[in-house]
Amino acid sequence: MRYAKRSCTEVQSELYVALDEEYISPGEFKDVYEQARQTRAAVRGFINYLKKYEKRKVANREP
Repeated sequence: MRYAKRSCTEVQSELYVALDEEYISPGEFKDVYEQARQTRAAVRGFINYLKKYEKRKVANREP
């Protein structure tokens, strides 16, 4: 999941290059950048959920 999160960040970085080189329009940049931001936030939320799930699972184990 962390790789996925980093990949979203990399996409955002590459979008700046694409915009600077005029491969995409400012409108396309804005749309895709926002999609990458939302995806990164969803992945981050899932990572946090998994961490909490693992802590609950460990806490509920019988000694």
